[in-house]
Formats: sequence, structure tokens, C-alpha cells
Amino acid sequence: MGINRISGLVCGVSVDYEIRGAKNGVQLIGSGRPVYLEVSNEAGGRRITGALGNRTGVNEVDLFVTDGSLKGRAGVRRFDLRANGDDLVGPMTALNTLGSVEALVAGRGELAKLPDAELGAIVPTLLNCSAPMSRSIARQGIAVRIGGPAGYDTRYSNEIGRAN
Repeated sequence: MGINRISGLVCGVSVDYEIRGAKNGVQLIGSGRPVYLEVSNEAGGRRITGALGNRTGVNEVDLFVTDGSLKGRAGVRRFDLRANGDDLVGPMTALNTLGSVEALVAGRGELAKLPDAELGAIVPTLLNCSAPMSRSIARQGIAVRIGGPAGYDTRYSNEIGRAN
């Protein structure tokens, strides 16, 4: 049996992770970059924890995703998003900055359908879309989408695949 992998492109960032089973979910271990993420099923939702790199204070991930909310930290950004139709919207703050800006994650229904490995591979990177993970990204809001309308073709921006 081969190694279970997930790889592709998320918001212009190449992702390539080995997938390992965990007690209550999955572990994603980066190939070529120091990434470690764990997706675990908890009462009411799924938690994504770990790091998108080895820079302390900048790369940590601790997100809690439910059908109606997305809360926590991905890199330097912190989110408190709530359901509004098929969107998750709310304030986003960043480390060492004052105030908040608006964040939008469209496609709440598609987000809920993602298997654990895909959720972990996509969401933390997508929430850092539009800029490198540094404190300079704090002053701009973000708007990202999971999935798209019927016929929507993601091949030119985001694509992810799984191999066994």
C-alpha cells in the first residue's frame, strides 16, 4: 500500500502533505516544508491545530469549524466568523495590530462537506490568502470561497487532489 497523500494548489501556495490517521481524525505532515496539522472531531465541530511552518508566533494554527461558525487563529490572523446564508462573515484581527477588518468565507455548505484531510489542507492556507504570513497583511480584509457555483472551474486558481 502506498503513502496516502494530498497535494495541489491553494491560493497560489503549493501544498503536499502525507496523511496519517489519528485517534480522532487525521494528521497532515508537510513534504518539503515544516508543516504539521491535525484535524480532530470534537463535539459540535472539527478542530484544526498545528503549524504552517516553524516560525514561532507567526505560523500557529488553532481553528474550530462548525456548520455555523469558524473561530480561532491561522498564522497571524484571528477569526470570529458566523453564518450568514451560505457565507461565514465577521471580524478578523491580526497579531500586534489594533482594530479589526471584515473577513468573508463564501461556500459554507461546501466547507461542511470537506473530509478531514481536505479541510486541514485547504482552510488554514486559504485563510492566509492574499499575502505572505507576516504582520503586514493585518490591514486588509479577505474574501475567499470554498467551491463555486455550478460549472465553476477552479483549475486556474485552486486545485487539490488525493493519492493513495
